[in-house]
Amino acid sequence: MKVIHPLALGILMVSLVVGCAPTANTGPLVEHKSAYNFTVDNSRCQGTYRNLFIYRNNVILGQVQGEPRVFLDVPAGSADYKAAPVLGTSRPFLKTIRLEDNSTWQVCP
Repeated sequence: MKVIHPLALGILMVSLVVGCAPTANTGPLVEHKSAYNFTVDNSRCQGTYRNLFIYRNNVILGQVQGEPRVFLDVPAGSADYKAAPVLGTSRPFLKTIRLEDNSTWQVCP
């Protein structure tokens, strides 16, 4: 009968413990993301609403110019959005949106 060296036994025990440790992939199969893609579509808008600045909680996300634009990795959760014309004195569109998945805001109905 062979005797196992104590060092080899220690290495074997550590590898067994590490192999059984939970990983980041364990747990429920539900994926909770912290950011989503947010599309702003102003393709139906006319006049000064063809070129809009888009804001999230009063911080500018970017500009939309008459066709859908996707803003990548917008933080999840509820926020106040504003679509303000680049030119002119037309009133901005305001909307509170809760991002829980990839979403589209159709600015002009």
